[in-house]
Amino acid sequence: MAVHNPVGIGTTIAIVASGSLAGAALDQQSNTLRVTAVTAGAHIGIGSFPVGYTTSYYIAKDTSALLSLGPVFSQRVTGVTTSGTNTLLTLEEGGGSQFLVNDAVSFTSNNAEWWNFSHKIVTAVSAVDFSAADQRVILTVDNDYGATISTAWARNNTQGDLRNSFKVAALGDGSGTLHYQQVQVTGDA
Repeated sequence: MAVHNPVGIGTTIAIVASGSLAGAALDQQSNTLRVTAVTAGAHIGIGSFPVGYTTSYYIAKDTSALLSLGPVFSQRVTGVTTSGTNTLLTLEEGGGSQFLVNDAVSFTSNNAEWWNFSHKIVTAVSAVDFSAADQRVILTVDNDYGATISTAWARNNTQGDLRNSFKVAALGDGSGTLHYQQVQVTGDA
């Protein structure tokens, strides 16, 4: 028997037959998502900007399923700067980058909240220059804060966390509700 340990918040989206609807972005905290279709079945899409298609994974009405989200990516950020409509995130030296171009990411700074952003797309990942004294990777993210932030984000700040994020979409075979939550699974699934 499998045991589920809830991770983060549980949320819902409407299931409708007229089109695919997507929920709000969630920061990935687990490798497994539990989904439950209530009153109607649903075709499920998961990703940066997902769409539920009739060929997508199907969950019958009034049943649940455990879906893999893949590995959780999270890295410490040691610097944040802005350049036009982009945000440049400097990652901790020696760690490379777990993130790739087109990944969706969210940034949280516990002591400088005005730098936070949610579910933005990585547009570039710098290569490490092994001949340079500073061998940190810089990610470019399509994020415009909409205003100039005058407070610098200190390089020695240890409270910055970048992690991958995702959305869930559903296309129904009727009207209902899709409940979903990240979980940890122990035992047989």
